Amino acid sequence: MLNINSEDLAKIELPANDFSPIPDGKYCAVLESASDEAKVSKAGIEYSVVNVQFRIVGGEYNNRRVFRGYIYQHATSEVASDIGTQGLKQLFAALGCSGNLTVATLESSSAYVSINLKTKPSKDPQYGDRQEINFVGPCKDCPAEGCKAPAAEVDSDDIF
Repeated sequence: MLNINSEDLAKIELPANDFSPIPDGKYCAVLESASDEAKVSKAGIEYSVVNVQFRIVGGEYNNRRVFRGYIYQHATSEVASDIGTQGLKQLFAALGCSGNLTVATLESSSAYVSINLKTKPSKDPQYGDRQEINFVGPCKDCPAEGCKAPAAEVDSDDIF
């Protein structure tokens, strides 16, 4: 059972967390985690999504995290399913994966990838601007020591 003495608790210094958006641009990153989740929208529509977390490697934003969800199955939108599946396929290739495209396969790769962050204005003012990873490809100019681009190449025309 959790029970930390208040005097000891007062001595603990919390790190300064910076959750401000990382500036738009190209970054080298590694996939930290992926999870598969079935969801239901507020409108009652079922969909399946793979949520991924990338860790920036090198540079001013070293170790900062960025997140992306890839909808690969949507009950009412084949377009949404196709876009998400295309993004997962692109990530799979960029990571140099082979075999079946699964969350476990994605997570088993330790390859570095190049991600491009881009902020898009929201169509609905209640949500504000949204930063997205709009391209994932093999890392070619990585600032991280020991970075190796995977052998797989991704066609840059496949930007989603």
